[in-house]
Amino acid sequence: MEINLSTKEQLVVAATSLLDKGGPGAVTLRAVGDAIGVSQTAPYRHFKDKRDLMEAVARESFRQVGEILEEAMRSAKSPMQALTLAVREYFVLARRYPLRHRLLFEVSEHGGLESEARRAFDTVTGLIAAAQHAGEVQDGDPAQLSALICSTIHGLANFELIGQGKDSVIIRDADSLTPILLNLIVKKPAQPTETSAA
Repeated sequence: MEINLSTKEQLVVAATSLLDKGGPGAVTLRAVGDAIGVSQTAPYRHFKDKRDLMEAVARESFRQVGEILEEAMRSAKSPMQALTLAVREYFVLARRYPLRHRLLFEVSEHGGLESEARRAFDTVTGLIAAAQHAGEVQDGDPAQLSALICSTIHGLANFELIGQGKDSVIIRDADSLTPILLNLIVKKPAQPTETSAA
């Protein structure tokens, strides 16, 4: 454990590690306390209960998603390139840490971290709107297109999680899957109209 982290931050890191290795059932306040070598009561000074702790884990995961979006916007030369980079890196993150990904949505569905979820969604929506303005994405409500992208990624990641242990490779190749997904919203070139013979 990094020595420059606060006790609360160390507890979140420990909880995240336990989640990755054993799922939500492995995460308890006592287990995270044991993992960093503090008393059984120490975690309760930072978190009311397990749900509070899991929200902190999800909040950290949302922070990582935010970093992916920010880095994509910094390094890309166009809104569509930023969207492509963001989707690809999010696929990679969802596959590497599928239980963290599922936790994001479970916490959000139960009313937690609404502002964090909204911020990530709004950022994707903004990228889509910018890509529309640049003529790279089809016309339509950018929020609806954002919902399509986000829900598809979520569904694929969940599908992958369900299929683990059965040689599932649904989202293993993010490089090939990203353009397939974004092709759902990319603006297609206009088809030439046929002229009737004179």
